[in-house]
Amino acid sequence: MKFCSQCGSQLNDDARFCKKCGAKQRVVMQPMQPQPRMQPQQPMMTQQPMQPQQKKSNGWRIVCIILSIVVFLECVIFAFVYPGFLRKALMKNDATVNK
Repeated sequence: MKFCSQCGSQLNDDARFCKKCGAKQRVVMQPMQPQPRMQPQQPMMTQQPMQPQQKKSNGWRIVCIILSIVVFLECVIFAFVYPGFLRKALMKNDATVNK
């Protein structure tokens, strides 16, 4: 707390004028308190900027799996529909080779 230089009434520390007599008050600068020094931080490791990861396309994998299943099923169906086809083809082939 400080006091008015004219009338002596009590003033707030930040008052510029006296509330009682209106006299202008001298502004007394408070001595600055030294700021605590900050310790220098260790340099952070520089990181490469993160690049968005590209999602690996599963499209080709799915297409290959579906295609493999279709080919397998066609072979199974062909074997049931034409059970003697392979045997006849082999016998025909043997007959031509033996001539």
